[in-house]
Amino acid sequence: MVRYLARTWWARLPGDVTGMALLALLLAGCVSQGSSHQLKLTLGDFYFKPDTLQVKVGQRVQIEIINEGKVEHEIMIGHAVELKNGRPEHFEHDFFERVVVELGGEKARLEREEGHGTMIVVAPGGRAIVTFTVPASRLGEWEIGCFRSAHYESGMKGKLVVRL
Repeated sequence: MVRYLARTWWARLPGDVTGMALLALLLAGCVSQGSSHQLKLTLGDFYFKPDTLQVKVGQRVQIEIINEGKVEHEIMIGHAVELKNGRPEHFEHDFFERVVVELGGEKARLEREEGHGTMIVVAPGGRAIVTFTVPASRLGEWEIGCFRSAHYESGMKGKLVVRL
């Protein structure tokens, strides 16, 4: 068996270019898996618009939340509504539990209470920028709700769908 070793740069070039192109495609696939996804959620008295958000596992997500209502609203995301004195108060399972959440914006705050969950609270005319990476353990459908006063019962709820 005879092996031929190209001794000039131009003879090796087609193989080098092919290898570099293949590497670029592989790296592009890795980057798109964790790429940033920007969403906008508008809060009003008493609605979320849109009422359904979709994200993918592993995706870095940035949600701009704008409160165009006249009162303070909160965003909680979870499963299984818990009642207190017969009224909805929070979710039993908090979507943001053990998830790093970054918050920016104006007239907005992030609150985390043991046994109650994570709340993104936005004042009237306020704007929150919430950034996080979607964990694989959050695959499926989650509920979004505002539990201020009787907002949830008035229809202030929606869905967060997490896909592969």
